[in-house]
Amino acid sequence: MKPYLLLSPLAKKLLIFFPDLEAELKQAYMKERPIEFLSKCLFTSLLISILLSISLIKLNLWWIGIILFPFAFYSFASIPKRRIKRRIREIELNLYPALCSLYIRLRAGMPFYHALKGIAKGYGALSDELKRTIKEIEGGKDVSLALEDLALRNPSIPFRRIVWQMNSAIISGVDVSKVLESTIKSLAEERRIMLRKYGAELSPLSLIYLLLAIIFPSLGTVAILLISGFLGLIIPSFFIYLIPVYLSLVGFFIVSIAKTRRPFI
Repeated sequence: MKPYLLLSPLAKKLLIFFPDLEAELKQAYMKERPIEFLSKCLFTSLLISILLSISLIKLNLWWIGIILFPFAFYSFASIPKRRIKRRIREIELNLYPALCSLYIRLRAGMPFYHALKGIAKGYGALSDELKRTIKEIEGGKDVSLALEDLALRNPSIPFRRIVWQMNSAIISGVDVSKVLESTIKSLAEERRIMLRKYGAELSPLSLIYLLLAIIFPSLGTVAILLISGFLGLIIPSFFIYLIPVYLSLVGFFIVSIAKTRRPFI
């Protein structure tokens, strides 16, 4: 018996706080069952907390390990969500060029299956999803059912919506290329709107960077030098080293915000 399974009763009780965990594990392509996954998270967090408490017991800081436990557990329990976010980002980055390629192939007279197979490589996680669907079709599964499964297991809402539109077109006998044409136009318009919105959000960020990284350090340094000169104070030598550290932190802060706000296009 694996040691982390001893915590299964506690993991079962905690499962009510993670109602979407089973779907998240599937979308993150993690094979563990929800109770097994939470048991692993509990066991790893508990082990880290115990080892940290033991290592800090001589400094009388053993309580840090206890405080760390819930944060460690939450961090491990959030692994599926972080994987899903990375997968969504990769899928949506490649969604527009993949759809354009699919549209061109269909307009050239290529059958839907062969056109789909043609974009099953070169588009990262999106191609990985399509490869799985193609294997299901080659295994005898109906195209509409395979597309429905593709939409259900996929974490990206825009991609899921487009797959459902194509599936509806196939079921009703409508030309898929016509559906794709309108979809690509609307997707291109959404990308333009998102870029304009992102550009508008960058303007105040650049102003904040100007204030924090140029104006404030320059005026602050001059003010400290003037005050110390009038009062005869000696500026500590470490103050010189604090300036580049401060500027690095401000730059990292601004770049991090810009990256988190960047649209997935």
